[in-house]
Amino acid sequence: MKKIISLILAFAVVFSIITVTKNVKAATSAPIATPTSLEIQLSGNLGSMNGLDGYFVDAIYDENAIQKIIDDNNLPESNFDIYFYPTGSTLTDNSQDKIFDINYGDLDFGTYIMNPSQWNYNTPYTMDVYYRINNDDNNAPYVKLDNYTATITLQNSLSADNFLDIQNNWSYDYVKWAIEQGLMNGISDQIFQPDGTLTRGMLVTILYRYEGEPIAANLTENFTDVTPPVYYYNAVAWCNANGIVSGYGDNTFKPDQNITREELATIIDRYCAYKNKSLVNNGGNLSNMFSDTKQISGWAYSAVDNLAANNIINGMGDGTFNPKGTATRAQVAKIMKTVADYLE
Repeated sequence: MKKIISLILAFAVVFSIITVTKNVKAATSAPIATPTSLEIQLSGNLGSMNGLDGYFVDAIYDENAIQKIIDDNNLPESNFDIYFYPTGSTLTDNSQDKIFDINYGDLDFGTYIMNPSQWNYNTPYTMDVYYRINNDDNNAPYVKLDNYTATITLQNSLSADNFLDIQNNWSYDYVKWAIEQGLMNGISDQIFQPDGTLTRGMLVTILYRYEGEPIAANLTENFTDVTPPVYYYNAVAWCNANGIVSGYGDNTFKPDQNITREELATIIDRYCAYKNKSLVNNGGNLSNMFSDTKQISGWAYSAVDNLAANNIINGMGDGTFNPKGTATRAQVAKIMKTVADYLE
């Protein structure tokens, strides 16, 4: 029997998730006689999680298999959770990897994932199974069920049709692609805000997602304003390690500063070079393309030239490039789609 558990009581439960994960003990072990493998399909949207410790997802799974876990372990009728954590690691109160939780509390909070920054869409994860009894002190141990495993896949539930403000916007196809790729999300359930600005932290996160969120080493530069657990830490670290981004002279990265169009061009140019697909410029004259080329910073000039020559970035409607102006969310969606086509 299949069961779909819908998202409920979001704010109350996120608070509960944060409280619980900080107080539980390390796992103990309880072997089960008959090995069982579970297949679980999740549907949710990572971009709506906003860095919180947990987020509700819809889940489809074999309810009989879950009931077997409950029966074999004599679990109570309420006030316990079944957790799923990557095989090869041990679930503890300090675990930072991906966690899927089925809650059987008195309020039936449903199903949710923790540490959302560790999840990728459409990636099957092999996970061990645990349970935990909820007590008043929130300090019961996780108990590992040695003969159970699960394969869990998260699918993106977001659609461009959710957003009312892009339905007749020139950027619809680009935004649709960016959403389907899991690169961008809305600022609310119905608003994408195509003309809104994008920060430096957001841009590197988009590139990092496009790369499949590879393992990132520690920051090679000591940015005083980029420290874990901010959502963009791994993205900044990876981009910095691969020469795609750098910081400012005061040892900052300024992740919350809106990205300018010339900064955007420079980062995209470096990204293409990282992919061994340096942009080919056939000697186009940038001054003939934009009326304000003298306002382009020296460090950004060649990048703007390269992107403009390859039709990856365009000017404004008044014939200017507006290098110091901020890039919009729609512009970034278009550039990412154009870059993806170029890299194919």
